[in-house]
Amino acid sequence: MIRSPEDGDLPIGEWTVPKRGLLMTPSYVVHRDPIAWSTIDPDQSHPIEIFWSERFLTYPTSLDSQLSHGFQDKDAAFPHNSTASFSLDNLSGSFMPHSGGRGICPGQHFARYEIITTLAIFVTMFDIELVDKTSEEKTQPDLAGFGFGALKPKGRVPVRIKRRNLR
Repeated sequence: MIRSPEDGDLPIGEWTVPKRGLLMTPSYVVHRDPIAWSTIDPDQSHPIEIFWSERFLTYPTSLDSQLSHGFQDKDAAFPHNSTASFSLDNLSGSFMPHSGGRGICPGQHFARYEIITTLAIFVTMFDIELVDKTSEEKTQPDLAGFGFGALKPKGRVPVRIKRRNLR
């Protein structure tokens, strides 16, 4: 995300960005902030590099309130049969795939719905598995293209895709 202060100099901590100066905020850094993405995992036992679907769940009461009422860990605080709902509310400002402000992508809403629909159809109709489950290093992002859009994986990541029998 590239911004330029238009109304005057912009003070940020001990620095000042001059009027019409360029300020670049790489989304890569924000998208991998362990504090923002470990929303209900205070001990951060689920690092940001590992997919953990529960980070997108919210429960009727907060973890802090559960822990303060005598629960010793999150598994006791949130049993698997408790009511949870999907939410990105705690991630405001931590996920900006379409940039923001004046330079925001005009097709962001269409793109989001298109991505969700495509993924929903794909995961419903196909089973996908890594062929080589031991080569986690290959799935890590190649930072050689940092700052220039989406990052590809470091190596080839072969997968096996099988169509599900939905009958």
